[in-house]
Amino acid sequence: MIIDTPTKVEELIVPGQGFGLGPISNGTQKFRDYCHQNFAKDVAPDGAENIYLSRSALGGLEGGAILEERIEANLINSGYDIIHPQKHTIAQQVAMFKAAKRVVGLDGSAFHLFGFVANNTQRAAIILRRNSSVFNGLKNQIEKFAGIKTDIVSTVVADWIPKHKNRPGRYSFGELDQSDLSDQLKTAGYISANAEWDVPRFREMKQAMIKFGAEKGTEYRRTKKSGRSAKQAQS
Repeated sequence: MIIDTPTKVEELIVPGQGFGLGPISNGTQKFRDYCHQNFAKDVAPDGAENIYLSRSALGGLEGGAILEERIEANLINSGYDIIHPQKHTIAQQVAMFKAAKRVVGLDGSAFHLFGFVANNTQRAAIILRRNSSVFNGLKNQIEKFAGIKTDIVSTVVADWIPKHKNRPGRYSFGELDQSDLSDQLKTAGYISANAEWDVPRFREMKQAMIKFGAEKGTEYRRTKKSGRSAKQAQS
């Protein structure tokens, strides 16, 4: 029952929140049980075994990874389908998530929906796109709901942050060491050990961000992560 007009009641009971961000990202046991028993029960699996959740078609101002299209092209060569979640209905996304054996993507909200339907036969790799701990909410949800270990792929060399922002966040772009990214995906078994990977150089990434900033009318500053050596050639 949804109340859409001012209403007086004799007694109002407000239950605790069953799921959300932060410490409650695990969800309560009752909430998890409800999702397992009721959420999208009638949606049948339909999609590829290997999918990549992309942010490259979001328009850019929502943040992402520099030259994400290169990551996509490399993964296509390894048998992945590129999924732009915002172009599909919730039911279509659920069908793809149910069918997938491996789900890879940049850290972002698309993984939350996967968390509701994931099961312990699947694998998930979250590629960090920023120096931030917000990915823990995604990781915790998937692991607690599905009972699987989530692989965290951390290769951020530097953050490109809008000049008016103070720290990496929703609107920043990660400069990823894609050589390291390839190695970690190979080691974890998401792509074959002999898979080829076209690695963009620093100059390409810098030029891409300068061009993007000019197109969007936003100036970005590069903040290098301290204490990390990059394999990526700085030339």
